[in-house]
Amino acid sequence: RRDEPGYDLALQARSGIMSITGEAEGEPVKVGVAWIDIITGLYAGNAILAALLDRERTGTVRHIDVSLWDCAVASLANQAQNVLASGIDPSRMGSAHPNLVPYRAFEAKDGWFVVAVGSDTQWSKFCAVSKISDMEEWRTNEGRIENREDIESLIQTWVGRYTRAELEHLLQGIPCAPINTVSEALADAQSIARGALLKENGVTTLASPLRFMQSQ
Repeated sequence: RRDEPGYDLALQARSGIMSITGEAEGEPVKVGVAWIDIITGLYAGNAILAALLDRERTGTVRHIDVSLWDCAVASLANQAQNVLASGIDPSRMGSAHPNLVPYRAFEAKDGWFVVAVGSDTQWSKFCAVSKISDMEEWRTNEGRIENREDIESLIQTWVGRYTRAELEHLLQGIPCAPINTVSEALADAQSIARGALLKENGVTTLASPLRFMQSQ
């Protein structure tokens, strides 16, 4: 396909990304930015650095071949591994995770909020805060996957009682976050602390995410 036009949307469709993005009962949707274009550039940057290091060490000059397709397929990550292990194509699950529970968005009083429990220890802490019963069969991630609907229903009921700010306060130490708008993200305290925005000649734009520190 090397002579075909390489646009991000077409690559998201052909690579399978769109088949697993969106709500379970909805249509396939694309990622909200030109994601494959971006990650291909990042992979290319890594390849350039590796080639420069190899030339410095061995004197060998490398030709770098980085394609949108290869990067799109590589980014399938755990979803591709699930297919290779089971032979079963994953389905769309909205914000939920096929291999972790609870790991999705829930509706709070004033918007949407994600809870991303990634370990049994975090689950135990979450239960202590939410007062959701830490049932024996839910203490392992495997058990939580088997009881996904019951657990997510209980969490939705609990989350719905609070605002996003209240939930962040309650769940300190447990991976979680409000689903921000773009403007909220740009104004977030972390964006300010990290200098995520750059102002030049009266124009504000995104700063480079790379930070270089002086060696000690």
